[in-house]
Amino acid sequence: MPSLEGRAVRNGTTWRYKYRDRDGNQKSIKIGLTSKRVADQRKTKLDSMLAMGLDPAEEVGRRTPTKISELMTIDHKWAQHRLQPRTIELNRGIVMRFIEFAGDIPITKVTRRLAEEYLAHCASELSYATNTTNMHLRQLKALFNRGIKHHGLLKQNPFQGIEPYVNRTRRDYLEFITVEQLDALLEAAKNRWGEHVHRLLRFYSLTGARRGEATDLKWSEVDYKRGFLYLGQERSQTKLRRDFPIRHALRDLLDELKDDRQGHEHVFWRFHGKASHISTRLAKMNGTVEGIPESIRIKPHLLRHTFASHLVMAGVDMRTVASLLGHSTTKITEIYSHLAESHRNEALDKLPY
Repeated sequence: MPSLEGRAVRNGTTWRYKYRDRDGNQKSIKIGLTSKRVADQRKTKLDSMLAMGLDPAEEVGRRTPTKISELMTIDHKWAQHRLQPRTIELNRGIVMRFIEFAGDIPITKVTRRLAEEYLAHCASELSYATNTTNMHLRQLKALFNRGIKHHGLLKQNPFQGIEPYVNRTRRDYLEFITVEQLDALLEAAKNRWGEHVHRLLRFYSLTGARRGEATDLKWSEVDYKRGFLYLGQERSQTKLRRDFPIRHALRDLLDELKDDRQGHEHVFWRFHGKASHISTRLAKMNGTVEGIPESIRIKPHLLRHTFASHLVMAGVDMRTVASLLGHSTTKITEIYSHLAESHRNEALDKLPY
């Protein structure tokens, strides 16, 4: 009887399919490091080959190499119960863009050189921002890693070891707006898009929440009794959730939103699953808000930077700011440290001697 043999290794369990061929010889096929469920699926396919009088080892040897699109389809099924829907859709878009560049070739033909050429294409020909190019690198690296560890389709990751591109200007991190500019932005958004967008932008400015953290927030994650709401996503990249204090202005906003709940489980139910819509709307306001220079790009993350910048300028320590932003360490938060330095200098300039 054919069987599965599992062997525990550091990262999980590696599986091997054992059977006897038509002549009674003992043979085995390596399935690789994967879950028991996926190994069982592979066993079912190999069992069907045996039932048809075929030798699975010979059939696997003759099998057409898996193409990039086939890896994407296999991974999509695996990811359905493990990744956020928007992450799956993001991955699909990135893979399709890679196929446009490289062609739908076998995954074993994707080399380190081809991977580097694609990233250079993103940065130069497509004029992607540094962060966007690095996002393509991260997602493709993760996909090919899953192709090795979970799907057993290849042995080496061509994206492994490629260094991320460096944002030399770090322009995004230096952009924030003043209190007066924020008031003007909120008023302009209210006049153009209505109260629902206005409330969402107020929430971003009061919490420094990431775009998806706000649109995914549920009423079950708002604890009025303890005075906290719970931000973050268990399936996000950092997998960090944090308690965020509900203070007076935020409580008033939540009360307004509760009156507009209409039985929905999400706080911003009009935007749940449509987080990109708010970015599209804000992009249309670039250069149209009085007092905000056209060089400053209006987007949800601008309000996150504004939230953090004003905390730092108010003298809040980096560890506390990191905690409120959901940073795993203060290393990321230190991009705002120059603001604290400038305010300390201004304070010293006020000495009367």
